[in-house]
Amino acid sequence: MRMSNAMTGKPHTIQADQLAVEAVEQMERYRINQLLVEDERGALIGALNMHDLFNAKVV
Repeated sequence: MRMSNAMTGKPHTIQADQLAVEAVEQMERYRINQLLVEDERGALIGALNMHDLFNAKVV
C-alpha cells in the first residue's frame, strides 16, 4: 500500500501558542487523540497526543 492511500489529507492541527486545554477540547470535538503542532507560519514543529496531556496533568 502506498502511504498516500493511508494518510489523512487534511490533518487537524493546533498552533504552538494555543493553550493545552484548547488541544483537549479539539481532540474531544473531533474524537481524535493526536494533533499536529504548527508555528505561526503554519510550518509543522511537532505532534501532541493525549498521553502527552495526561503526563502533563492537563487531563
